[in-house]
Amino acid sequence: MALYDPREPVTEFAWAPTGRALACASGGRAWIVDLAGPSIRDLRVPTRVRALYHEPGLVWAPDAGRLALTTEHLGRWDVAVMGNGGNVVWRSETDELEGPMTWLRADRLLYAQASADYTARRWWVLDLDGSGPAASSGLSTSPKGWAPHSRRRHSRTAPAPC
Repeated sequence: MALYDPREPVTEFAWAPTGRALACASGGRAWIVDLAGPSIRDLRVPTRVRALYHEPGLVWAPDAGRLALTTEHLGRWDVAVMGNGGNVVWRSETDELEGPMTWLRADRLLYAQASADYTARRWWVLDLDGSGPAASSGLSTSPKGWAPHSRRRHSRTAPAPC
């Protein structure tokens, strides 16, 4: 199996904040291109890397030490956080992912999930310092003009709110 198939278009890319690496996705797989090497490293993400709606599918932590990405497998959407070495640091394992996701600092990621009935968003703060995911109070929203998406709800459990 080739590392990169040139027949597959690059569907996502994101420059590391350091400017020394480029994360890219193609054919559902993700790579980091290290410009110092130069080298290309397959992240070996366990599911297909895909952008969720119009949101970016690859988002670097501010220190370029981690990469958050959205993945999809059989209609189930996850947020995965990968370390620079290509290891999976954390996965949301939920199918109610709504995006967007953004890093608040190098060890804290903010992402959204839909409510059970898809009428509101619930924002989650993931602390990667070892404390795990925690829902921040006051961050549930149902903005005017936001409509739930027509997706089936699956039986996977979301992280428990604190």
